[in-house]
Parts: sequence; structure tokens; C-alpha cells
Amino acid sequence: MTRISVYSRARRALRDIPRFQFVSGDRSEAPSHTQEVQTRALGEVIGCYKNPEPVQPEAILVAEHGLLSLGPGIDQCINFSDIKSVAGPGANADSSDISVVLKSGISVRLRVAGRDGKYRDVFSFVRFLSRVTEDMGGQ
Repeated sequence: MTRISVYSRARRALRDIPRFQFVSGDRSEAPSHTQEVQTRALGEVIGCYKNPEPVQPEAILVAEHGLLSLGPGIDQCINFSDIKSVAGPGANADSSDISVVLKSGISVRLRVAGRDGKYRDVFSFVRFLSRVTEDMGGQ
């Protein structure tokens, strides 16, 4: 099976989400936490998802090797290679939570609460994470 880059997966799954902003080669457009993410060995930042206020985490940075969930005092780093499985809410559920189970057995909750009319961002984010996890050999 051909492995598709995380950037390509993000382009396919997240490009139509207004709350997700891709970071171009121009670093002036990069989120303020870009340098911090790179020092955490997550690689180049691909983009940033911003939850509506007051939802936590405030933002989720997507990088080539993982995610960084950002909020006041709750920054959390998740490497894609550490993900065992991903589960989102059911189609009729009103939840915005994604359950990420790590290979260590730890379960992490990510909230993706934005929506565009009747379409909720959480479903695109689950699709993105599921595909990346499959590419990494999980699920």
C-alpha cells in the first residue's frame, strides 16, 4: 500500500473547514506556537484548527508527525505513530469529541467543536486522523 503524506491527508480532509488554516511557506502566517511545535519533534507545522470560544482546547496544531492540542495550561502532544485507534461521535450524536487511544493504552479526548451550517468539523477531523493512523500501521 502506498503511504500518503500527512500533508496530503490534511489537504483532502481538512481543506473545506473554515476554522482550519494551512500554514504556507511564508512563516509570517504561521501560528505563534510554530517554533514550540518544531522543538517538540513534531516536524513542520501543516496547519492550525481553532475551536470556537470558550471551547477547550483553543487550538489543535497539525504537524507532519503529530498533533499539539493548545489551551491554557493544557498543551498536549500526540505523535501519529503512537495512535492505536480513533473514534468519533455517531452521526446522530451531538458530541464534538474524538477519542484517541494510544498504543500505551491511554485514552485522549480531543474536542473539535466548530461547524459550518449543518456540517460539523469533527467528522472531517476524524476522517483525517483515521487515514493517517491507517497509514502509520494502526487501526
